[in-house]
Amino acid sequence: MFADLYRFGKAGEKNQLEDFTTEALKAVLNAAPTTIIEQIVSWVLEACHVPASNISSVKEWEWRTQIGLAQAQIEGLSGFIDIALYADNEPFMVFENKVGADFQPKQLERYGQWLSESMTSKHLPRCLCVINHGSTVPEEFTDPNNREYHIANRAVFSWADWLRKLEEINRKKGDIFDFLLQGLREFLEEHDMATDYPDDLNIAQLYSYIPNNKKIIALIDEMWEYSKGELGKRSSNQSYLSLDSDNGCIWKWANCTIKYGVAAYFAVGIRFPELSQTWRDKELNNLPKVFLILGDDNNGIRGNHLPPPSSAWRLQETDWIVEKDLATFEGGPDERARAIFDWIESRSKELAVLCDQIQGDSA
Repeated sequence: MFADLYRFGKAGEKNQLEDFTTEALKAVLNAAPTTIIEQIVSWVLEACHVPASNISSVKEWEWRTQIGLAQAQIEGLSGFIDIALYADNEPFMVFENKVGADFQPKQLERYGQWLSESMTSKHLPRCLCVINHGSTVPEEFTDPNNREYHIANRAVFSWADWLRKLEEINRKKGDIFDFLLQGLREFLEEHDMATDYPDDLNIAQLYSYIPNNKKIIALIDEMWEYSKGELGKRSSNQSYLSLDSDNGCIWKWANCTIKYGVAAYFAVGIRFPELSQTWRDKELNNLPKVFLILGDDNNGIRGNHLPPPSSAWRLQETDWIVEKDLATFEGGPDERARAIFDWIESRSKELAVLCDQIQGDSA
């Protein structure tokens, strides 16, 4: 049923899967009996390291979605909360659903502020949570000492966590909750979200990768050496080779510091857009690509108004990226590698010039 409804959605919308899983979860949870809701609440509280006290005193539970913060009349708040649990008509728990998308600046902080200022009842501990699939949750979100999120009780779940828990506590077969839960499982399985662990195909893919990984790593290492040039003077001596499933790439990177303390990193690698969970909104095609990037996770570069080093570069938020379809590097393995190295060396010189401009801009 959920799969059929999903196909009626607007194809191509960036958050279609994210929005639909949110609504599907609300449909399942609002069909659940009170005893199951109380077990779910206890489970979330336990993940947030909070005792499950006073929840039996709640007379009415309701799950709501797409809650606009602008209506709260709290200065500076905007956006929409994906899903929230209300206890006796007051917000109790907030859940941000992320399916392969980046977090907006201060998104979770704004949601935490809304929750902290919206609930007047003091007998229930409020919780701020993320339900995640293929996205990178800020590391500090689960740090209990971090106070920026306004809510002390925080936790991160996967979609597979929720499916396992709902099926574990589902005791009565044949009712509407059971029917919707089966539909949710089928839908999550169709979109490879029903488990966090590898299936037989994943194991077979690993078997195919391991015998050839030395040649791939050798190519990435050599690309790295050709990128260093002027960039190497700005980077740390410690570099890292990563197989990054979120970005659909294998890359090598190092931290670098631009003048006036702006922390960033630069990287080279090979990327497969079809597997990427993050860079998809800028794709021209799904062909494998060689790339070089000057990245900044903390939005500190402030080079948005600077001209690109050449027409090949693009600025995505605060990251400067250049990439080229792997298929355009012609010839056998040796000829193709030589062409890639020449391209990387040329682009790294352009990036060094950009770094000088960013230094002046940060001044």
